Amino acid sequence: MDITIKDTEKVSPFFAFFLIHSVQIGVGILGFQRAIVKSAGYDAWMSIILAGIANQVILWLMYELLKRGNGDLIYIHRKIFGKWIGGFLSTLFILYVLLAATVFLRSFTQVVQVWVFPQLSTWIFCAVLLLLACYYIVGGFRTVAGLCFLSVIYSLPLLIVLYFPLHYAHFYNFFPLMTHSPMQILQSAKATTMEFLGVELLLLFYPFLKEPDKSRRWGHYALLYTTIFYIAFAIVAFVYFTEEQLKSTIWATLSLWKIVEFPIVERFEYIGIAIWVAVVVPNLCICLWGANYGMKRIFSFKRRRVLLILALIVFLSCSLLTSHPHIEKLNVVFSEIGFYFLYTYIPFLFLVQLILYKVRGQQG
Repeated sequence: MDITIKDTEKVSPFFAFFLIHSVQIGVGILGFQRAIVKSAGYDAWMSIILAGIANQVILWLMYELLKRGNGDLIYIHRKIFGKWIGGFLSTLFILYVLLAATVFLRSFTQVVQVWVFPQLSTWIFCAVLLLLACYYIVGGFRTVAGLCFLSVIYSLPLLIVLYFPLHYAHFYNFFPLMTHSPMQILQSAKATTMEFLGVELLLLFYPFLKEPDKSRRWGHYALLYTTIFYIAFAIVAFVYFTEEQLKSTIWATLSLWKIVEFPIVERFEYIGIAIWVAVVVPNLCICLWGANYGMKRIFSFKRRRVLLILALIVFLSCSLLTSHPHIEKLNVVFSEIGFYFLYTYIPFLFLVQLILYKVRGQQG
């Protein structure tokens, strides 16, 4: 199915920066330190750099894949594998995007329940955020892109609060350097997978970028900024907490916010979580928009009807996840799927497309 996107639905190339970065900075940054420190200890900051470099390579592969295919992932699947197999693979990707929406929403709901409102019903909070997301999605892709822009702006003030823990910093925690093996650092880099997931949504919104090839540098800038963002939060946590404390602290970033004090604010983490709603809602919007757009492309369904069905699926999935072990398990499964999609399937698809185009070019 060919792609025809009106110019009024497209956004400027530099919006790739906000679309990619906003979906990567979500719930994961509130407690990623625990996952990466288990394998590499205080050397885990190196694993973030490795993960950032690996994602830059994957993003380059994606742009080459999309440029050569002249369309989104659904169109590329159809051209390479045919209608039925291509449709099946695209449906799997849409289910993956829907899983991402569920993970983002339920994980943040858990944070709110643990830190702010212990008696809050899961279904009420999820229903409110899903209705809000659907309202924005109905406004079109440009509305979603505008939300992503605002979420990046809203997250900037929270960088300032990293200054407060530095008053109690122990920089000697980093020494001696390189006390872990390369394999342990690689394992830690794999643990950062979930924090960098979201870049793959480029495979869906690529046609909505004006002159999409010009958005390359903005996409790479977004990944660089994301990498710096995570390194900053990791380093501050490393110099504040002991290694054993980090291994047992589920939300290290939120724990750092607890020590921030202002004359009129004692519990800054409440404000931080409230601000983070403006960061998580765009995450939810871009994922639901991607799933909705994909279903329309594959099955020619009407978008608004399918959107309500997809939102209902996410709502029911979140309601069924009632305990922390269940949510933790879902995050692990999502991270594993994302890891193999990014680092196995994308290179595989790139090579298959490259070979087919060369063969067809020689035959032509």
